[in-house]
Amino acid sequence: MSTNRKLQNDLSRIFQRYRNAVNENNQDEAEALLVQCRDILSGKNGVVPGLKLKELKLYDYKKFEELRIHFEKNLTVLVGVNAAGKTSILDAVIKALTWIKAGLEAEGRNGVSLTDSDIRIGADYSKTCTTFEFDGCDGVYEYCLAKSAPGRADNAKSSLGDVRQLADMYRRVNAAYPIELPIFVYFSVGRTWISSKVDKETTLNIYDRYRAYSDCLSLRTSFYGIFKWFELSYNAAISNTSRAIIDLNAIDLALRNFRLDERGAASGLRMNYSSGRSVVEIQIQEQSEWVDIDLLSDGQKVITGMVIDMVRRMHMLNPAMADPLQGHGIVVIDEIELHLHPAWQQTVLPNLTKTFPNVQFIVTTHSPQVLSTVRRENIRVLYQDQLGSRAIMPDFSPLAHESGDALAKVMGTHREPAMPLQETIREFEQLVRSGRENTDEAQTLRATLDQAGYQIHESDLVTWRFLAARRTDKAG
Repeated sequence: MSTNRKLQNDLSRIFQRYRNAVNENNQDEAEALLVQCRDILSGKNGVVPGLKLKELKLYDYKKFEELRIHFEKNLTVLVGVNAAGKTSILDAVIKALTWIKAGLEAEGRNGVSLTDSDIRIGADYSKTCTTFEFDGCDGVYEYCLAKSAPGRADNAKSSLGDVRQLADMYRRVNAAYPIELPIFVYFSVGRTWISSKVDKETTLNIYDRYRAYSDCLSLRTSFYGIFKWFELSYNAAISNTSRAIIDLNAIDLALRNFRLDERGAASGLRMNYSSGRSVVEIQIQEQSEWVDIDLLSDGQKVITGMVIDMVRRMHMLNPAMADPLQGHGIVVIDEIELHLHPAWQQTVLPNLTKTFPNVQFIVTTHSPQVLSTVRRENIRVLYQDQLGSRAIMPDFSPLAHESGDALAKVMGTHREPAMPLQETIREFEQLVRSGRENTDEAQTLRATLDQAGYQIHESDLVTWRFLAARRTDKAG
């Protein structure tokens, strides 16, 4: 790309020139530069550039002395043993996002700062540095949060110039020329389902764009707000309000990608007032009966809640979009497999990335079933060794392999549990393979295995007996 082309596509430089023009009271140049920012952000140069988290660097933050992690533009899955620091990384990401959100909502508003508990024990200070970029654009935005330990010299200084500029650019351009705004959502392990029964006293302006950022990065996730929004949107759709109809169509389209039980995916949502209450009902598969959404399992409700919540926020933020599912942003999910059956764990990430193709997902997991749907380039395994803390790409790509391969080759865990019974299994196998299956020793071992509840695969017995017969033939 030529130097001239880079300058034309560098939002950071263009907006800085705009600010300079404003300070110099050069209104014509300022307006022209603001329009240039609008054209890039609105996709007039080809495609809407989505905001992406590129890199995170941690220094004496929580358990990490130092850690550097690179994120992929569509999906990054964090893997590690308990206490490896996965949630700590998400916590640092969320803190960084709160500064963009806060500055976008109001000039000079602050996000969440580091606290004393974020400082690694024994360290003088803690610092987190985050780098963002616009997909398809030149230039990056890097800013750091820092805090000194109590009783230490206050030498740790935050560097917030880039995040102030990033948020200011979104806010100013959007105020003059409404543009697509990014979604930010955090689904924590504390995500809970509160009854969908709608409080009639609750008021909500479903057309207030910035309400989409309300509680979006909260450490505890509640899906209550989606139901009031859905009721108001549903009633507006009944009144033939075109915008509300788009809301509901987007929800239906999104839910159709998620299988909820053996019958299939959800095919629709509706309000039912026949009982005198405001009840949200869901239909699973066309022509099936409608059921109270509160009667779904925890796994069904959590998936349904996350999908509706993302659609809701996307459409509130960008009402002019014909298809809100094409919106961009950053969604963070801790323990993506929470409450999900292994069969659903094998579909949740492909379905999310298919339904929301322009969203950057950053998730953690302990599930080999989840990893079996992810290629190695999108996985970061957390290690702690003599070289320090590292987040590295695994050598093996578990995509489309058996979950046992992900368990062994990515997560570093044996396919079989480390139980004393394993030694008995091995001894019995060796006796069968050597042609001594009918000896008293082998039969005693078999009885021990049967009593313990261990079931020997018939295919294994066939293989062992074949090897025993082949060995006998060779000996003869």
